[in-house]
Amino acid sequence: NSLMDSLLLKMRCEAQGGSNMFRVIDPPPSRTSWFIMNVMNVPEANSPDWSLIISNWTSKVTINTGNPEVYVSRGISFHLMHRLEQAASDYERAIDLGSTNFSCYNNLAVIRSTSTNAVLRNGIQAVKLAKKACELTGWKDWECISGLASAYAETGNFASAVRYEQQVLVM
Repeated sequence: NSLMDSLLLKMRCEAQGGSNMFRVIDPPPSRTSWFIMNVMNVPEANSPDWSLIISNWTSKVTINTGNPEVYVSRGISFHLMHRLEQAASDYERAIDLGSTNFSCYNNLAVIRSTSTNAVLRNGIQAVKLAKKACELTGWKDWECISGLASAYAETGNFASAVRYEQQVLVM
């Protein structure tokens, strides 16, 4: 249902002239409000815009060294830049600090199961991380379950990988 709701929401959006901004054109679902979302304005991986973004997150990390969420956010930025070593390091730090943010578990699981860098790959760890992400979302987030399928495929457990991907398709 959440995937379908997300797709329906995207279909109810229209581009605002000459920009990457979108606005909802149908009335919002009950208990929500109108919003503007920037879904396309993510810089390219090699864009100089990332320099400022990473600098800002690093400043926040320096100020809030015990806050796992700043590591998750900077990790996501590194991930979007395809700087997987730095992303993995930040996700691991967030987890060490006790993060309950499913994104760091799921994103690190995906890195551990799909990276072309053999040093980053670890299928057994990916399965553990992906299961934790699924638990944190109550097994309701299709991306986490798909991450678990990917992790199982990395370990060679293709029966489990197929089972979880089929679950994703049903979702």
